[in-house]
Amino acid sequence: QDYVGNYIVESLTQGDTKYNSWNMFLMASQGIGFLKGKLNVKALYNAMNSYLVQNSQRMPYDTKNLNITSNLDIGLIKGVDLNYKLTYGFHQMKMPAFGKTSNLNSWKHEGSLRLPLCKVLSLETLTEYYHNEIAQKEFKDMFFQDFTLIFKAKHFDLSLAWNNVFNNKSYSYGINNTLSSSFSNQDIRGRELMLSFYYKP
Repeated sequence: QDYVGNYIVESLTQGDTKYNSWNMFLMASQGIGFLKGKLNVKALYNAMNSYLVQNSQRMPYDTKNLNITSNLDIGLIKGVDLNYKLTYGFHQMKMPAFGKTSNLNSWKHEGSLRLPLCKVLSLETLTEYYHNEIAQKEFKDMFFQDFTLIFKAKHFDLSLAWNNVFNNKSYSYGINNTLSSSFSNQDIRGRELMLSFYYKP
């Protein structure tokens, strides 16, 4: 990585490569009696100490990543399925030579509910909420909501889905911090009403 005027040029440089990397994975599961449910938790941690050549100088470059996913199933009411999932991500970049450290956090909340309306008819909902840090103490939020009505008969299933209720069409954001700059643009299918038919011989 070199500075050329107002630009940062990244390239490959011939030389010896040496780095240390640590990975840790944890998983736990626990039944919750009073909720008639179950909690599952997974955690993945990665740390790497490497080097970056900048302006022809070799200097330390360290990264740390942590991802935690928790999933809770609740069965308090017979026939009703309720699920909540939380995903947390942490990413750190550090250059000791400059005394610079960049931390980014992200959260994703997901909730789903399956509610039987009668013997052959049920309603399913899916809610998603994203809360991502794009700069120090600055966050980007996005909220999604889907509904699906399902009719089940002996030889066929019929479903009517209303997806992306709030009609979000794109999720664009830039990330500028002490060590990197990036831009992301994700196209999203707009609000839609979908009718599906499944035949069961």
